[in-house]
Amino acid sequence: CSFCSQDIAKLDVLDRQAHYDRHLDDPPDYNSGEDMPSSIPFKSSSQPSHRSSDHDVFWHPSLSTPPPHNCTPGLIPLLRRALVSQHERRHIQRAVLCTNRAVHVYRENFDHRWGCGYRNYMMACAVLMDQRFQDTYAALFERHEPPGVRNLQSLIEQAWKAGFDEEGAEQLRRRLCDTTKWIGTAELFVAFTYLGVPSRLVDFALPRRIGSYTRGPFTQSSSCSVLNSLRPLVIDTRPLLDWVREYFSPSDQHKHSSVHDAWKNASAVTQTERPPLILQHNGHSRTIVGYEIDRKGQMVLLAFDPSRHAPSSSVNAQRRARRRLTAAKPRSSSSISSNPSTRTAPNSMSGATPEVIEVDSDGEVVERATRGRAPMDDVRTLKGKGRNGTALPPSEIIKSFRLDPRTLGSQEKYQILWFPLDDPLTEQEKDARRVVTSSKIC
Repeated sequence: CSFCSQDIAKLDVLDRQAHYDRHLDDPPDYNSGEDMPSSIPFKSSSQPSHRSSDHDVFWHPSLSTPPPHNCTPGLIPLLRRALVSQHERRHIQRAVLCTNRAVHVYRENFDHRWGCGYRNYMMACAVLMDQRFQDTYAALFERHEPPGVRNLQSLIEQAWKAGFDEEGAEQLRRRLCDTTKWIGTAELFVAFTYLGVPSRLVDFALPRRIGSYTRGPFTQSSSCSVLNSLRPLVIDTRPLLDWVREYFSPSDQHKHSSVHDAWKNASAVTQTERPPLILQHNGHSRTIVGYEIDRKGQMVLLAFDPSRHAPSSSVNAQRRARRRLTAAKPRSSSSISSNPSTRTAPNSMSGATPEVIEVDSDGEVVERATRGRAPMDDVRTLKGKGRNGTALPPSEIIKSFRLDPRTLGSQEKYQILWFPLDDPLTEQEKDARRVVTSSKIC
C-alpha cells in the first residue's frame, strides 16, 4: 500500500479497494502528532492507543440521522433476496436469517487490529435498542454513554469497580481505558449484565472425529485397519452448528412432530425476529446473522465480520443515501424517526439507479427510481461494482457473508453470547451474575 506500506499483495481486488477506500475516506493527520503508519507487525495487546477515535460513533436504525461511514444497515433484506434467488436456481436448499434490523459495523483505523469484540458489541446494541419485544432496553443504554469502543472500555472498568468479574479484571490488570487490549464474549457479558440487559454464554469444546480417506494406492487386499489409519482426525463442528440451527429455528416448531417436519412446512428462506449471536474463538469474534444449507446439505454460517467490509455495492448505496440525508435539513442525533421502518439500506437488485432506498415493515427493499424510470422487478443482479466494475450477482453477495466451514473447523473451542430478550435484570439478578458463568454444550 502506498499510504501505509502494508503488504496487500494477498488481498483480492475487493479487499484491496476497501483498503484504499479507508485511507481516502478518513486520511490520518500526521501533523497532529499521530504515529506514522508502519508495516511492522503488531506485537502488544496493551499499548496505549495514540490513534484518533473521533469517528467512534454509535448508530441504530431508529435514529433519524444518517449512519456513520462504517455502519451499513439494511443488509439482511439484501441477503434474504440474494438467498431467495440462489434457492430459485437450486444452489441452496434453505436459509434462516436473524432480524432485519441488524447493522454491520466495520472497524475504524484506530482499532483495526484489536477492535472486533467492541464492534460486535455495537452491532448487538444496535439490534437491542431497536427490537420490539423489550422496549425498556433502550432506557438501560441511555443511562450511560452511547455504545462505542472507548465508552465500552469505560463501562467494563465501571463494572469491575462494582465487583463484577474479579477474575477477568485481574487478567486484564484492571485497566482497559485507552488501551488496545482485546476483549471477548466474557467481557461483553459483564457489560450487558452491568447495564441490566440479560445475556447468556454457551461454551463448545468441539470433539474430533475420523475424516474422509486420504488419497493413496488402495488395493483389494488393503485391510480396514490400514484404511482407517489413513483417515485423519478432524474437528467435528456439528454440535456448534446444531445449536445455532436450533437457536434460529422458527418459534412454532414445537407444533410439529420433528424439526424436519417444521422445515418441510417453512419457507425456503426464513427471516426470524431473533437477535444475532456473537461467536468467539481464540483471536477473533464475529456476529452470526443466520445460516444456509447448500445443495449438498452442508450447513454454512452467515456472519457480519467487523474486520471485513460489507459488499462494495452495499457500501456505495449507503454512502449515496448518507450524502443525500446530510444535504437535507439536519436533525437531532437523539431524535427518533417518525417512521422507524424507514432507514438507509444497501442497493437492491434493480435495473434502475436508486438514490433513496427504504425498507418497509416486512423487510422489503423499497426503491425510488431516478430519472422517471420505474424500478424493475428483476432481482437477479445487484447494481454496484463487482470485481471488474460489473453488476454483483447474488452468489457474490452471499459469499461476502459466508463463514467458510474450513475456517470454522480450524478451532476447537468456541463461546457464544446470545440474548434471550427476557425482562431487564433486577438488582438481585445482577448481583447473582457478578461471577461470569456459562453453559457447556460439549
